[in-house]
Amino acid sequence: MEQALIGVAIIVFFTRKSTVSEQWLKINEAEANYLQNKLDKFYGPFTVASEANYLLAQDLRSRQPIPDGYRLLDKLFDAKWREDLPAGDRELVREICETGERLSTLIKKNIGLVDPKIIPYIARSVAHFRILKLAYDQKLGDNSSPFLRYVYPHQLDSVLKLELERLQRRVMLLRKEPTKSHGEMVQLDLSAHELLPWNGPDGPNAYRNSGKSLNQGGSSSTDLTIKASS
Repeated sequence: MEQALIGVAIIVFFTRKSTVSEQWLKINEAEANYLQNKLDKFYGPFTVASEANYLLAQDLRSRQPIPDGYRLLDKLFDAKWREDLPAGDRELVREICETGERLSTLIKKNIGLVDPKIIPYIARSVAHFRILKLAYDQKLGDNSSPFLRYVYPHQLDSVLKLELERLQRRVMLLRKEPTKSHGEMVQLDLSAHELLPWNGPDGPNAYRNSGKSLNQGGSSSTDLTIKASS
């Protein structure tokens, strides 16, 4: 009788363990699919398109007479500069500006997949892309000064890299051990990537965005132009 009870207890134990494992399998699979959807629909495509745009922008920069003093947003207000560009470079300018618009559309279409902590960064990038396109379309007049503060938020690149890695690590863990409980995902920590306010168009640092302080010296915005040409 005692052996029979022990046998029943063992069966119950493994049955319950199997049931719990199956439950975690479903939970983990659902979470992994949700996170993979974020990677596939937003973070992956945005990163690839942004990096490609950066390469085009750097190619264009390399052919400028003074690359270190060059800034596309400023040059778009210079009619003579635009007229004097070779046909190939004119096409690059068009592609860079239109890619910015496509990145903005990608953001707006998939904003629900973005961690709320990242929204201030991408909102600023959307503003940058929009100003760049308006300048390209010659809808902002001929004075660039009021618009040069709309620099691309260089912190966004590091932020997106952190989020990509965080999501990928979580998906890998869920796929590797699908029948176990893994607790909550590690929160995104952006404390080292502070997003500072843009300066006013006439401020002493109107052309700077060092990522440290808008009232301190730092790299010029031309040095910090990433992914979108600034």
